Amino acid sequence: MLIDIATLRKLIETEEDDFKLTFRVNAVEQSIRAYTNNNFLNKNTVQTMVIDNGEMTVANAIFKINDTVQLFHTTLYDGIYTITDDLGNGIYKLNTEISDCVGTVGLVKYPQDVIAGAVGLIQYDIDNAGREGVASETISRHSVSYVNLGVSNTIMGYPVKLTSFLKPYRKMKL
Repeated sequence: MLIDIATLRKLIETEEDDFKLTFRVNAVEQSIRAYTNNNFLNKNTVQTMVIDNGEMTVANAIFKINDTVQLFHTTLYDGIYTITDDLGNGIYKLNTEISDCVGTVGLVKYPQDVIAGAVGLIQYDIDNAGREGVASETISRHSVSYVNLGVSNTIMGYPVKLTSFLKPYRKMKL
């Protein structure tokens, strides 16, 4: 996960429950990974893994609880997961139940500026919920105008200035 919910709650104020916030964080994380074509994988941590009875076993016990890992070269389970439990000796539980398989695993590590930018995107989503489509609003003698967001001034559905932190992390698609 890009950022754990407890840390996110310290950075933004919201009444949303943990389930909704987790959903938002996962959606922003997927959008960032897709837009940048960057999986933020720490290549020094890539190793073979085996999942047996819902437990992932690796040779080098380098992961911690709440680390984000990416599974690849599996038959059905390629994707990103969170370590939820460290059982010792390189045996871990993931946030999703996975059937027995073999493959490769690596640590996903997001730079601080990507995490901070993602928090800004989540804050923007929360603050601007329900304001879409309103170009201006007048109540008595008070008038408010909003920027009209279109294809030319948005990236991933966010204003360009909120997504500029992603530019150094974009990779060319092959």
